[in-house]
Amino acid sequence: MTSITEEPAASPPARKQRLFPAHLAPIDKFLLDDDIPRYPMTYVIQLDCEGAFDRDDFEAALDGAIERHPYLTAKIGPGKRGMLSWIDGGADRPLLDWGGYDDPIVPPGGEPIDIRNEIGLRLWVRQDERRSKLVFQWHHSVTDGTGAFRFMGDLFVLYDQSKGGKKSKMLTLDPTLLRERRGRMARAYTAGNKRAVRAELWNQLREVFTRWAAPLAPRADKSAASFPGVMIHTLPKDETAQLRAVADKAHVMLNDLLLERLFQSLAVWNSMHVRRTSKRPLRVMMPTDLRESSETEMPAANMVGYTFISRKAEECTDSDALLRSIANETDQIKHSQRGKGFIDAITASEVVPWAIPLLLHRGWCLATAVLTNNGDPARRMNARLPRDGGRLASGGVVVTRFSGVPPLRERTNVVLSAMTYAKELTLSVRCSPQEFGDEESQQFLDLYLAKLRELLPQQPE
Repeated sequence: MTSITEEPAASPPARKQRLFPAHLAPIDKFLLDDDIPRYPMTYVIQLDCEGAFDRDDFEAALDGAIERHPYLTAKIGPGKRGMLSWIDGGADRPLLDWGGYDDPIVPPGGEPIDIRNEIGLRLWVRQDERRSKLVFQWHHSVTDGTGAFRFMGDLFVLYDQSKGGKKSKMLTLDPTLLRERRGRMARAYTAGNKRAVRAELWNQLREVFTRWAAPLAPRADKSAASFPGVMIHTLPKDETAQLRAVADKAHVMLNDLLLERLFQSLAVWNSMHVRRTSKRPLRVMMPTDLRESSETEMPAANMVGYTFISRKAEECTDSDALLRSIANETDQIKHSQRGKGFIDAITASEVVPWAIPLLLHRGWCLATAVLTNNGDPARRMNARLPRDGGRLASGGVVVTRFSGVPPLRERTNVVLSAMTYAKELTLSVRCSPQEFGDEESQQFLDLYLAKLRELLPQQPE
């Protein structure tokens, strides 16, 4: 039987009260502008586990973890000088829905989260006597993936300690860093370097916002779509190690390999589903974490920028040349910190508030796909937890797999994430439920896996 907890929360500490209202950082406003009912700016992270959670102890741990991350119970509304700000959500707490392992996951009122009137986290627990899964749905304005994993680490530490765990430990968080976040992300513009920022704004307009990309082509017959609708596959340790060896031999990063295979998969898919190859480029958007070492103690929030890599479909036929060009470009992105350039551009655009919503919702395809590589989610947690066979353990429950996908944007019809945990690579794919169904999402994942396995050593029959 499924139920929703509605227990009143304890009053937030005084230091949390002093955090609000807080003006939105440029990336928060960008994600809010990008949020429309057909394409809600929400994302899902799922954890598969061995063992079941004790309900009372889990809910107590959830309350404790939430107190450490103020934006998890905040909403967006008018603040000082009428500017959109994070405001205290009062006694509101995330939706928490319990059910049997095979019970469906149905968001109340649909997939969108109205961050102006409700807080930006929902959580479903599905379990039986021997296994469980946690499904977190986040509004992207609240936090990026790194912030989400930090919150999850606190949740697991508190649950482990409730069960007598002695080895688990949470690291210190500094909520005052949230106050400094907007200024830090907008530093180049506010410091007066307007010429460089305006140049970056023009570059983003020219290369991304006014140069359409080719979308992933839908099939003629669309299958049914579900929520969360994420297709998942985990490569075993030996195949994951082989992929890393291929990348090492080519003197590239594993992410370069994943990106090159994604471009090939996009080109092959479109060649199968369109009559004529588009002259528009294929483009992949990649989130980049902009946190610096001084911000390790920041509670869950957004510190993300975006970079874009484009290739023509015909450039995807020569694998070696494609991989080398991608590796060169990602190296430049890393050293030039191009993700910060995106933040500079959207900060500069704040002087024309209508510009970003207009550019985002004209039916253009800004990116064919999104690829986010979260690395090892356990390493992104500000927590120390015991391990069981290399996997996180908390109060008798062992996390066996992390999965999930970033938000789907209008005309960006496929999103993909890579997470490496316990030496296994997990790939997650979701296609737009407006244009595709679960069957097409699985087909694209199968195509991508086939492209990756072309790189593996051939086994004798």
